Amino acid sequence: IHIDVDSPTYVELVRHQLQQGRSMRGLYPVEVLEDPRRLDYVRRWAAAGEQVRLSVKPLPSIAVFGREVALVSAEGVENEGGARLIVRAPGLVGLVSELFEQLWLRAAPLDRPDDGVAVDDRRGLL
Repeated sequence: IHIDVDSPTYVELVRHQLQQGRSMRGLYPVEVLEDPRRLDYVRRWAAAGEQVRLSVKPLPSIAVFGREVALVSAEGVENEGGARLIVRAPGLVGLVSELFEQLWLRAAPLDRPDDGVAVDDRRGLL
């Protein structure tokens, strides 16, 4: 399984889901702030309706789809056709989901909701 997040098909699918009122949350490493191209990518998804947070903690490559399915990729092998696991067992999906929730709680919003100023440093990030 390879998910090309830049492919027109994927982009259209996600935009359709957001337009249908489905929520989407994305965790990104704080390093995106140092790369204008990556930051633009993240801001485009935020503008489309994705809730975005940044983390200084290393992030596992995971995706959770409702309560039914999770996708887990081994670090550093995504572009090499490496290890990926589709998880459907409810207990394991729950564990992956809980991991995401804990990382989400420790991350900071891309734009600070209190003053609307873009996060441009690592203050406030755990």
